[in-house]
Amino acid sequence: MGSAGGLEAGSSAQPSMPPARPRKRRRKAVVVVEEVDEAAGAAIDSPPAVHEGIFCDGCAPQVAGGFSQPILGVRYARAEPECDLCATCYRGLGKRERREFVAMEEPEEPEELGGAGSSTGSDSDGDADLLEAVLLGASSDDDGGGDSDDDGGGGHGFVHGEMAVAQAQCTEAVRVEKVFSPKDIRKLLKAHAIVREDCGVVLKKHGEGAQNWSTTFLHTDGIFGAKFPKLRQKILDTAAAVDAAQGWGLLSSAPAPPALRCVELHTVGPGGALPEQKHYDHGSLVTVDIMLSPTTDFEGGTLSTLEADGTLLPHAFERGEATVFVSHKYHCVAPVTAGTRQVLVAEIWAGRERGCAHRCEQHEGECPVTLGLSRAAAEIDGLEEGAYGADRKSAFFVSCDAIFSWKSRWFAKAGSG
Repeated sequence: MGSAGGLEAGSSAQPSMPPARPRKRRRKAVVVVEEVDEAAGAAIDSPPAVHEGIFCDGCAPQVAGGFSQPILGVRYARAEPECDLCATCYRGLGKRERREFVAMEEPEEPEELGGAGSSTGSDSDGDADLLEAVLLGASSDDDGGGDSDDDGGGGHGFVHGEMAVAQAQCTEAVRVEKVFSPKDIRKLLKAHAIVREDCGVVLKKHGEGAQNWSTTFLHTDGIFGAKFPKLRQKILDTAAAVDAAQGWGLLSSAPAPPALRCVELHTVGPGGALPEQKHYDHGSLVTVDIMLSPTTDFEGGTLSTLEADGTLLPHAFERGEATVFVSHKYHCVAPVTAGTRQVLVAEIWAGRERGCAHRCEQHEGECPVTLGLSRAAAEIDGLEEGAYGADRKSAFFVSCDAIFSWKSRWFAKAGSG
């Protein structure tokens, strides 16, 4: 790998990697229709349930000399990729990540998370699940080899080389100078204006204003790599240099060749923010944020990381510079108060280099999320985060109707042309 310029943060001692974890039973996929959060506040009058042999993938690796006690009380389980969290670590997730988990108040019985009765045969259910995948930045369940006992990753939650969440909070974010040149940025922004219609797009709204956070998935159909191979390599080289200098060992010892999971161009206007302080890029190894706007073009919008001592550490970086950090480190973005802030965010993981029109959760295999499905989701009214209401399943059936309507309009337009 080529070297990256100017690593500003001092190197820190390499955190000890978590020991090999006991194998857990392979679980089949589960469709979580409604988020269950009330269980975290279960009554404490009776002794908490003990989930024997099940350890929290967020905090258990931090115990010196081995694993902590099994999860007590409510266990939060995700089927694919497999992960178990205690109530404390679950509450540290962002809203979107929480939707991937199911709350289990009692110890697991055989086939509780799957089995013959867990799947639905309805085509409309399948469409709803796939649309939910687009909206939540995930792909549908991998239906190939789901019953195999060999999970290829030691049987624990972070099977693709990710750093444990608690361990990631002890790492530093690093500022790197001169990653992109002014010429690189001008070409990128000019191309963005042209190719945006061929890429997956997500629009968000914060506060009372209009949609003020737009995300373009530049990796859609391999567009970024094809048009900007040198910038792609700069990103990978920068991440590798920081990974080595900081002693993270995430890329050098990844279980599969590191690749770009997603390349996102974020355009943020007044009111746009990522307010969740404990947000992290689940499933990725290293995240690279590159500033595209002159810092005189906007106010606010400061990127901060939540440090192990509970303090928020702001990270200032100028146009063309990058902030590189372990993807599982908590980070947030303050509201933009004036102007427009543009930043390129690239996540690197131990999976396939993706070309699907969203932020994929599927490390291997083909992803079913097409550009058309992503565009249909973007057209549907009321699908911003928090707009689902209590009955999320009904909302998704309505959304599927909207997709079919969108397809009909598209074919009618194509026929008239």
